[in-house]
Amino acid sequence: MLRKRKRAKYSGDLFFEIVKRHIEDRFSYRVIAKRLQETTHSFISTYTIFNYVKIASLNSLRLIDILKRLDPSLTGFLHLDGKYIKLKGQHGHQFVLFIAQDSNGLPIHQTIMEGENRKAIEEFLEQIQTKLNYPFKGIISDMQENIIAAIHDKMLGIPHQFCLTHILRNIDEITGYRHYYTQMVKLIRRLRSLQSVFVYPYEHKTKQLYRELRNIKFRIKETKSRYKTALSLRRRLRIYVLSDNPYKVNYRIALLRKMAVKFSDQKKIKTFINSLIEYKDNIFCHLKHKFMPYTNNLLENLIRQYERRLKTIEGFGSDLKAINGYLNLMGICHCFKPYTDCREHNKYKNGKSPLQIAGVSTAALDWVKIALK
Repeated sequence: MLRKRKRAKYSGDLFFEIVKRHIEDRFSYRVIAKRLQETTHSFISTYTIFNYVKIASLNSLRLIDILKRLDPSLTGFLHLDGKYIKLKGQHGHQFVLFIAQDSNGLPIHQTIMEGENRKAIEEFLEQIQTKLNYPFKGIISDMQENIIAAIHDKMLGIPHQFCLTHILRNIDEITGYRHYYTQMVKLIRRLRSLQSVFVYPYEHKTKQLYRELRNIKFRIKETKSRYKTALSLRRRLRIYVLSDNPYKVNYRIALLRKMAVKFSDQKKIKTFINSLIEYKDNIFCHLKHKFMPYTNNLLENLIRQYERRLKTIEGFGSDLKAINGYLNLMGICHCFKPYTDCREHNKYKNGKSPLQIAGVSTAALDWVKIALK
């Protein structure tokens, strides 16, 4: 006879354990149910696990409120960035997950807003200023107009650095470098493979292969010639953006003005060059202010982790409040999660969590219980 499955007696500890396994270890509902059945010999449905996670998402304390209580030591250099997220039944560019992160790696505030609108960003910055009493020394962001306007209105006088990684990507996009690079990679790979096959057993195909080899070499030459102006423009713009002292900036900005005249018939390129000239102080803010970070790479790494999880998020559909709470739990978890693969000058972070780096002892703290108090 088949034995009846025992149903688990749902306790507070089980609730916390399920939420932790799903958020921290990234286990699916099905895997959690299977593991619990193996360890406790009791049955718990995937729907019940989903409900636990949803209840936790809807009832968790906000990240900014938890940090206010823990009172970490913050550097004052604030990274800002947003990521468009897709909700079920909604337009793909309707909602933005907007995140603020201190330069020590600690995310301090995040929320889902309807587009990167100026008013919402101003309110976002005001919450950071009033609730955390954040010691603003500088802000790092991309060149998004609403972010620039909000910082100008709310944080007037605070140094504002544009992320150089974003600018270099924009240069590649405006000059068509990505398309050129894709073509060249394919052609060079084929050229290398052709140069290695003029041996047995391909002797009978020598004439055909030589023809293709000549054709590939011609196409490489033709592609370089076609993109010659764009590649020259890309090189000059990158040299300008990566200038490492004010004297080089002043010399190269004069060349940039000449280039704006040269490309006056190409509106998109001309507008971009003029924006590089207009926002000179923001692009090279790091040259004037000591310790100012000049990229948002740290925050982009965090956003990539969120993206990976958003692709596998299960069951919330278009429930904006639940998704916001779920991402809030992810942010709290990240604060307690030790770094494992930092390199070069960030090696000292390995084995430490962002909160520990910020001077908070986390040895006796359980992030799930703190989030759900």
